[in-house]
Amino acid sequence: MKNSAKVIMTINALGVVALLLWFVTSRRTQEPHAELPVPELTKTARPHRMNVEREANWIGTSYAKQEATIIALGEGNIGSVDANDEAAVSEGAALFTLGGAVLEAKLAAARERVSSLQNQLEVAKDTLTRKQEAVKEKISSLDELASAKSTAQQLDAELETAKGQWQLLDDSAHVTAPISGIFTGRKVSVGQTVEKGQELASIIVPGRVRIVATVLASGASGLEGRRVTFNAPDGRVLSGTVAKVLPERTAAGGTVVWIESKEIDEQVAPGQNLSGRVTVAVRESALAVLTSAVVYDEKEVAYAFVKVDDTFEQKQVQVGTTSGGWIEVISGLTSEEEVVTEGAYELYYRDFNKSYKVSD
Repeated sequence: MKNSAKVIMTINALGVVALLLWFVTSRRTQEPHAELPVPELTKTARPHRMNVEREANWIGTSYAKQEATIIALGEGNIGSVDANDEAAVSEGAALFTLGGAVLEAKLAAARERVSSLQNQLEVAKDTLTRKQEAVKEKISSLDELASAKSTAQQLDAELETAKGQWQLLDDSAHVTAPISGIFTGRKVSVGQTVEKGQELASIIVPGRVRIVATVLASGASGLEGRRVTFNAPDGRVLSGTVAKVLPERTAAGGTVVWIESKEIDEQVAPGQNLSGRVTVAVRESALAVLTSAVVYDEKEVAYAFVKVDDTFEQKQVQVGTTSGGWIEVISGLTSEEEVVTEGAYELYYRDFNKSYKVSD
């Protein structure tokens, strides 16, 4: 009897459990169709038509637009440096003095050559004068006069050549500034031996600077005249314009450009490494929404929520350039749809199978 009562109680208990399981399952099955209140603070707006700029990064170095390279006109030793580094110099100012045994020997030989030719020329001129008088007195022939004249002319030409060579050697010993500007980039010191043609320093003209930059974007075109922004070394935001696009390309497909502006002339010194952004393309009248309207899943697929009647519908979208808080929508939305601009991620992180009733 007791065993029969226990069996009956067990059967009843199992029935209750089965009933509870059926009820819970039934509720879960019906739940996706239940309407939930819309998340608070949700706002909507229609997409805008606007010009969207696509930007790319660039890196570059500033250079003086006008620069003169100072080179050694001959071999020798640096006897003195006659200008202060990074100081202003005037055209013709002394920069270096060269010396050394080799240069001194050449100068001595040149001086001796000039002196010798001067003496020979004086003798030839005296001879020519005597021959002219002798011809007048008819004690010398015209041929002798012509020979004396030719000798004097030849010696005169040789003397001028020797003087020129001496002057070149003297000039090579005294290096002067070819233009007015800033004496910079000195590469040699006192006592150092230099070869003919060796670079000694530079002179740059202040206030005339350009940036030679590589735009890190393949296929960039129509860059000339585009606006450029960058941070100066002191943190200020400066701007410029692409003044020229060079024909060469980098191995990675980057484009080499010249960037210029009054701000660069006034606030950027040559030799600085800089980087910034440049507009590489402009899409006119593109469809765009606020960046807060677009949400992304773990695979970076983009979605937006659109108001449809009294609910919100999730739509996959293809997006493009982001600019000034707006993002271009290439496909997935129309200009007439009401798109969630605030609260999109709150909708996204709820169950997508649920519907959200729009509050009145």
